[in-house]
Amino acid sequence: MFRALANCGDLGCNYIDLVALEPNTSIGLHRHGPHDTEIYVIVEGLGEMTIEDETLFVTTGDVVVNPPNGTHGLVNVGNILLKLVVIDVPVAHDATS
Repeated sequence: MFRALANCGDLGCNYIDLVALEPNTSIGLHRHGPHDTEIYVIVEGLGEMTIEDETLFVTTGDVVVNPPNGTHGLVNVGNILLKLVVIDVPVAHDATS
């Protein structure tokens, strides 16, 4: 993982990561807080993505949106590097949230 940009609020995001997962490795199941959304852009490879209770296969060109407070994870189920870009964007909340 390489954090290409951090604290880039002027660009509308919290960070942008470049990620390469070896075969049979994972970004384990995890959850972010209520104030950000993560977007995974699959650049190359084959993965098994879990979002809450749903599991789906992702491949080159797929875009997955991980919502605020959502549990998600990704496993490389292919035989080559799974390459992706992760973009974390802030979620606007009104004064009552």
